[in-house]
Amino acid sequence: MAVRYEITVNQRQLASLRKKLEPKQYAKILFGIARKAASIGAQEIRSQHWDIGATTRATIFESTSFGARIATRSPGARAVEYGRHAGAAAPPASVLHDWASRHGLAGLEIPIARAIARRGIKGRFFMRRTRERLKKSVIPRLLNEAIGEIRLIWTKP
Repeated sequence: MAVRYEITVNQRQLASLRKKLEPKQYAKILFGIARKAASIGAQEIRSQHWDIGATTRATIFESTSFGARIATRSPGARAVEYGRHAGAAAPPASVLHDWASRHGLAGLEIPIARAIARRGIKGRFFMRRTRERLKKSVIPRLLNEAIGEIRLIWTKP
């Protein structure tokens, strides 16, 4: 199952500029902010300090007209993002093969799957953390930069 988050730009911060700009200029600024946010989000996901394997490679960042979208189609993304509770069904050993090989545990996929079923695993919340960081610090910073650039253009003699 896919995991998806939407991140929207708070347009209230740009409301005063919207009145002064032509619609094309405003849309260009908004899309530029969304594109930068998507790029920063993609870098953040790929720089996670734990091994979440193919999930990061399957994670897509898209800029939308009013923000960014984080989505992944990786089959194990939901388990990595939210974790698995103890007593849940064991994951297929085949999906653990690449991870086990990278960690020198090849051939131990079945015992690892059984341990996951018995104990569960904690969620990594790699996408939620990225979304929160984008919403709280990156997008406001990009908005302020855009506002500053526009003000410099308007105040040039």
